[in-house]
Amino acid sequence: MEFKEQLREQVDIVRVVGDYVRLRRAGKRYSGLCPFHNEKTPSFSVSPEHQYFRCFGCDAKGDVFKFVEMIEGLTFFEALKKLADQHGMALPKQSFASDEETRLKAALHEMHEIAADHFRSNLAGPNGAATREYLSKRGVGEAAVQQFGLGLAEGSGRSLLRILEKRGFKPEQIEASGLAGQRDDGSFYDRFRNRLMFPIQNESGKVIAFGGRALDPEDKAKYLNSPETKIYRKSNVLYNLHRAKETAMKLDRIVLVEGYMDAIGAWQAGVREVVASCGTALTVEQIRAMKRHSLNLHLNFDPDAAGAKASERSVKLLLDESMKVRIVELEAGSIPMNTASSTALKLTCSGLRVRKLIFTGSPTARARSSTCGSRKAASMHFNLWCLRFRILATNWRALRMRTIWRATWASIRALCWNIFESLRRIASTDRRSRRPIPRAPPIAFCSLSW
Repeated sequence: MEFKEQLREQVDIVRVVGDYVRLRRAGKRYSGLCPFHNEKTPSFSVSPEHQYFRCFGCDAKGDVFKFVEMIEGLTFFEALKKLADQHGMALPKQSFASDEETRLKAALHEMHEIAADHFRSNLAGPNGAATREYLSKRGVGEAAVQQFGLGLAEGSGRSLLRILEKRGFKPEQIEASGLAGQRDDGSFYDRFRNRLMFPIQNESGKVIAFGGRALDPEDKAKYLNSPETKIYRKSNVLYNLHRAKETAMKLDRIVLVEGYMDAIGAWQAGVREVVASCGTALTVEQIRAMKRHSLNLHLNFDPDAAGAKASERSVKLLLDESMKVRIVELEAGSIPMNTASSTALKLTCSGLRVRKLIFTGSPTARARSSTCGSRKAASMHFNLWCLRFRILATNWRALRMRTIWRATWASIRALCWNIFESLRRIASTDRRSRRPIPRAPPIAFCSLSW
């Protein structure tokens, strides 16, 4: 019997697919939303009897090897090796990667594992004392440091490069890894220098990239991320998804925050279903990766102007993908990652635990205090409330009927008041100074829970 057939008999396709898709039993089969196209009604079916999957919407079909190939973007050999490693089966000696691309990907994975070990040992060593103190001040405990594999890139500029060269990696492989930069004279240097390092893993838990936070306040680039490589596409990857997906499917919700430290802070506070975008604006591919594990998403970005803008853009994308969105909004000036016992984190966690959608006046305050002119402020003011009303409509079925009418009436009143106020502000603007007439500060209109 071929090794492929032996492995197929050992692998449970339902369990493998269930790591990526939320499945429900339907007779002898299991069904769920297809991970390969956008849909609202489940058309994706898995048969444990025949060890086969099929989507009746996009006609994606195949065995467990084909599924892993499609979902992870792997070659057949990579999918075979991945499943063999997961089930404790060693590949036969005659099995090897024959194509150049597969060999390159294997080298890139190995280099990133070496780099992760190197950064962790730097942080644990004598040169990491200042960085460990910095993490302590930020409220990051030793358990979180170990769990997230945080590390330190030294400032010498060649420490990692020397290790990779000693391991026998070729210059073209080192360049393709994104771990080193190349000067005009052709020599290499470490891309990450004097930075706190955050390993970025794919959904299988393999390190495929890094994010580095500058430890020198004078460094112009506060965060530096790995460039895209053969194994890393930043628009497809979410930070901490490989840890969060199991809890997300169990609780049927996923929490999205803005940055690496925000995710670590929420994790320390007990929110294990938390993920973050990897230094990019939220993409459709990232949304679909979350959607495979839960349709219910709690969104929390920093409560400043940039965070409000990112939230508005993200919510529109999330609603277009049929996600059920709930906002966890912090007080002005708070961020999820201050210290593990901070008020901001307590607010975040309490908002998640009681499953609240909080409508507050803080975005309105930002709109009113805008210095870009009353017309732009009024437009932002109006758009925010339209967005909130759309969130309410999307979560219609999730609310009890009595809460629906109370919430709807409160939102309609608030929306009408804001339209009236926006028109009043435009009409009362001083055309010479372009400054609106000052008004009393906004108030919170309602706080809904279900």
